[in-house]
Amino acid sequence: MTETARRRYVTAPRRPMPAGLVVLAYLGAVVAANWLIERFGVVPVGFGLSGPAGVFLVGPALVLRDGVQYLWGKPVALLTLAVGAVLSYFVAGPEVATASAVAFAVSELADFVVFTWLAPRWTRAVLFGGIAGALLDSILFLYIAFGSLAFLPGQVLGKVYGVALAALIIGARRAWSARR
Repeated sequence: MTETARRRYVTAPRRPMPAGLVVLAYLGAVVAANWLIERFGVVPVGFGLSGPAGVFLVGPALVLRDGVQYLWGKPVALLTLAVGAVLSYFVAGPEVATASAVAFAVSELADFVVFTWLAPRWTRAVLFGGIAGALLDSILFLYIAFGSLAFLPGQVLGKVYGVALAALIIGARRAWSARR
């Protein structure tokens, strides 16, 4: 793919009818993740590990942010990221909201950069952007909210579940669509 084609692919807005639902799903995942943390605290994530209750929604939120960028373009993706950070303050206490806003903004920007760089290979872009975002989000959130990284392994594992599952579903759907 030429650089011009790549740039057009990454920046051109794509707006099929359900694109607005991707924005709403992303914002819903951000708000719900913070509400779950505030409501349920720490939960098991498997393999004897625990993490904040919203952990299972952050991986999908990272993937949904990629979808917003893919469907609407970079400016809308960045605006939606900012709206998600602000909405965090309405559903969680100040510690969780601040930690979430900072961690999500930084990690989503990292995901944004990786996704943009790898966008011509969409499944890889989703997977690697999500993993980069999940790692940064986990470290920053835990340190800011709790002053500890004790739940880091569980936090990362829970997010990787969501990102990997979404990447597999997207890859399978694209392969299925290509055969039709």
